[in-house]
Amino acid sequence: MATSVYETETLELADGLTVEMRPLKIAGLRKFMKEFGKLEAVQDDNDKSFDVLTACVVLALKQYKEEIANKVWVEDNLDLNNYYEIIKAAAGIDMRAVGNV
Repeated sequence: MATSVYETETLELADGLTVEMRPLKIAGLRKFMKEFGKLEAVQDDNDKSFDVLTACVVLALKQYKEEIANKVWVEDNLDLNNYYEIIKAAAGIDMRAVGNV
């Protein structure tokens, strides 16, 4: 019997679409963290912060549901709560924790 080393999570996105998510594989996590690292430099600029978060969500969605992993779809169909849920499922970063938001 195999032992699961991660738990999958099914998220319902703002448009009603469901996506089964689990932590990113290392290659995807490296790209994600490189992009996420840019957030601190732009934290005082809302537009730039959203650009970084959107890029992170797009990178995460490439592993889960590649057909929706683009900036236009993400910005048109997801809300901030979805962003936070995807980031937490993908990289274990809780954006709601004190100091992150």
